[in-house]
Amino acid sequence: MPLFGVFAVVWRRLKCHAPGCHRIGLHRTADGLYVLCRKHHPDVPNNLTLEHIQKSHVNAKAKKDK
Repeated sequence: MPLFGVFAVVWRRLKCHAPGCHRIGLHRTADGLYVLCRKHHPDVPNNLTLEHIQKSHVNAKAKKDK
């Protein structure tokens, strides 16, 4: 039973915070309060491309350098 409790806590922590969505959320919002899946996060496009990944990388490095 303790293993089920650990699984429940991990699931609740990683689950997408959009109401009714049971996907795993890997993307944090800009303020860091919510975890969302690819479908619900506003910055992740439906068709992820190499161009989007590179643009995101450059933007993150620019923010970090400031």
